[in-house]
Amino acid sequence: MDCDENFAVIANETNQTFIASTNGNYAVEISINGCVDTSNCVVIDQVGLYENNKLDNISVYPIPNDGTFNVHLGHNYSSVNLTLFNSIGEIILDIEKKDSQDIIIEFEGPPGIYILRVATENSIQRISIIKN
Repeated sequence: MDCDENFAVIANETNQTFIASTNGNYAVEISINGCVDTSNCVVIDQVGLYENNKLDNISVYPIPNDGTFNVHLGHNYSSVNLTLFNSIGEIILDIEKKDSQDIIIEFEGPPGIYILRVATENSIQRISIIKN
């Protein structure tokens, strides 16, 4: 279901898995024996390629980590937004930093693969984070 379109049903999407072709907010409706339940909406914003506007000189370490890692931006940015997503696209952490070049991030969550989106005024970079 497309949460941005008043929970409109997405045509031909009746399987156990769904691969979003566009960014948006999505939910799933499950019907069993006359009972119906709808999940919370999940933000999907990892669709598409951002090859032309990557940040230069960014580094993230250590990978893998225990939930604490460093982000070195390579330059001092007046504003940077860091958003951490889990493997199903839920936002785990969303922080804004001003006049930053080095940032330490700490997060709770089970071991797995996470996606860190780093956005400045002109650039976006997505980096895989592995938590032990």
